[in-house]
Amino acid sequence: MFFGTSNKLRQLKIYYLFLHADGSISADEMHYLNEIISQMNLSAPCRQEYMAFCDCLQKQYAQIDTKTAIKEIEKLVNQNSSLIPFCDFRSDKKIHAQTIWTLINLGYVDTVLSNAEIDIITYLVKHWKVDATLVHELYDIAETILTLENQKEWLQTTSKTCEEIRSAIEEIDRNIDSLTAAVKMSISEADIM
Repeated sequence: MFFGTSNKLRQLKIYYLFLHADGSISADEMHYLNEIISQMNLSAPCRQEYMAFCDCLQKQYAQIDTKTAIKEIEKLVNQNSSLIPFCDFRSDKKIHAQTIWTLINLGYVDTVLSNAEIDIITYLVKHWKVDATLVHELYDIAETILTLENQKEWLQTTSKTCEEIRSAIEEIDRNIDSLTAAVKMSISEADIM
């Protein structure tokens, strides 16, 4: 779930800064970011603008730390993206919730949220005044999905039959799908919280 072109681009820039904030990007994090970019269906000019943004940051900073990432994110979240108030990135609660959800997932790609990643999520939650109940729900669901994914891996190491493993994995996948649907519903209702 991504929004208008300027909002997509802004979200993507935030994700890029987020991943750099703890000093390094793992191969898994980069893979997940590339999946996000693919899902966003950005036009060629948007991709070029994103690449130019990344290049500019790399030239401007030897390394992006948490403080630098938050400073750059602050610039992005405070830009006026539209003259139409209901499309403004600064006030759209659904975009905020989607961005927080994606950041949490990006952080958990390497199984543990770093302090830098937590600091950025906390900054955005406070800045956007995202409902605390929603944020807790997003964290809880992300952690549950991570546990379920780990359980799927563990099942492969057990002495269960192939049929038992397949059946258990299908059940886990149904649970993950259910959790993902719950997140989508919560994000769609973020503007009424």
